[in-house]
Amino acid sequence: MYHYTECGLPNVWLANGVKPHATPYGEAMVIENVEGLHRAIGMQLVHRKPYLTGCEFRFLRKELDLSQNALAGYFGNDAQSVALWEKRGGCRSGPTASCAPSTASTWKAMPISGRSSPG
Repeated sequence: MYHYTECGLPNVWLANGVKPHATPYGEAMVIENVEGLHRAIGMQLVHRKPYLTGCEFRFLRKELDLSQNALAGYFGNDAQSVALWEKRGGCRSGPTASCAPSTASTWKAMPISGRSSPG
């Protein structure tokens, strides 16, 4: 099994779809279909997690190719809120309105590419 930390998530292990590759700098791992893998990871996060950790929230934002500021626009917050969600994770205390959105319906409404603007 390969511990896939390159995605920014600490708990992703790959049982297949990974091959060793010799480079001038030593052995590297080649991951087949990274785009499909990241989509599968994102779907698992959106559909199976009631709350997201900071790194999970960041993973989804980066997969959507959105800046913190652009993502904040979708949630009616500012970029500083998104930065805090990514640093601290979901809601630990305080009002619900300050929590990072993590429901499937919220994330499913996001664009596939960050080039769109909230509408």
